[in-house]
Amino acid sequence: MRVKMKQGLAKQPGSSWVVLRGKKHEFLSADRSHPLSERIYEKLDWLRKKLKEFGYVPDQKFALHDVEDEQKEVMLSFHSERLAIAFGLVSTVHNNSHEESSCI
Repeated sequence: MRVKMKQGLAKQPGSSWVVLRGKKHEFLSADRSHPLSERIYEKLDWLRKKLKEFGYVPDQKFALHDVEDEQKEVMLSFHSERLAIAFGLVSTVHNNSHEESSCI
């Protein structure tokens, strides 16, 4: 596959999406193009801290890049699925403050 890619074959990046009020919002890994990206990344940071408090450790075997473990954790933190989930959380009517205790 790597040989084919060097010959010009390109892989489409994976994406995740959420439909909200009839509109599709699509995200790529580490995407910052969405108008709410600042709020999305704030929510991701809040979620990461909360998950760490509860003892969550990301499974780095799914980060298939040849980089250091710390970089793998960062890559997993901004995966398209997480961005889509964070978007859904900041875009719903429910209380969206960082003080939410019932979210997790």
